[in-house]
Amino acid sequence: MYKSGRVLAFIAVFLLLVSFPFLAAFGNAGSDPVYDLSVQTSDATKVKCVESTDYMKSSHMKLLQQWRDDVVRNGQNDFISSNGQAIPMSLDDTCLNCHTDKEAFCDSCHSYSGVTMDCWDCHGTNSPDAKK
Repeated sequence: MYKSGRVLAFIAVFLLLVSFPFLAAFGNAGSDPVYDLSVQTSDATKVKCVESTDYMKSSHMKLLQQWRDDVVRNGQNDFISSNGQAIPMSLDDTCLNCHTDKEAFCDSCHSYSGVTMDCWDCHGTNSPDAKK
């Protein structure tokens, strides 16, 4: 083959250049987000969350979407947790009652994950009708 050595060298250099960013970052994953799982309550009592911490980390959006559908479409206002506790289905009155610092609690994980939240269009800090 005519100039096969040069072709193979070009292919090797090309593959090295294309794979360099991946090879350079191999094993250097970014640090996990820093989030505050503490619960701040006005009466300083320990309040149990709606579900377990692991469940809330992985599935809180599914839960909130289900709450939205149940409240808006079905008129249902109480959620029965896995431990049998009846909890009002309300982002403002239930979740944000304990997890008061949106930046520390919500934004750090969602920024790390690249997730855009539309919760605040109606609830909490960005809402013109939000509770003061």
